[in-house]
Amino acid sequence: MAILQAAGHSAQKLLEMADHHYGVVALSAAMLRSLGEGVMLWPTEAEPWHGIVFVIGGEKRRRSVRVAIADAARWVILPQR
Repeated sequence: MAILQAAGHSAQKLLEMADHHYGVVALSAAMLRSLGEGVMLWPTEAEPWHGIVFVIGGEKRRRSVRVAIADAARWVILPQR
């Protein structure tokens, strides 16, 4: 979110091209890295703030890591129903 905010945008900017079933969560890169995940910027021309989270080593993400990520995620914008 810090990169998005530095570009002068709110979290709502992430949903401009999505339908109402999507929302936005915030996650800490430090927390993801502590779980052995990789985090890096992957900017595009349309989305210079774009980033990715990936499993270091390329294996399948363990269930315990998926649960820890879900527990750490904090809603910024809830999906509409």
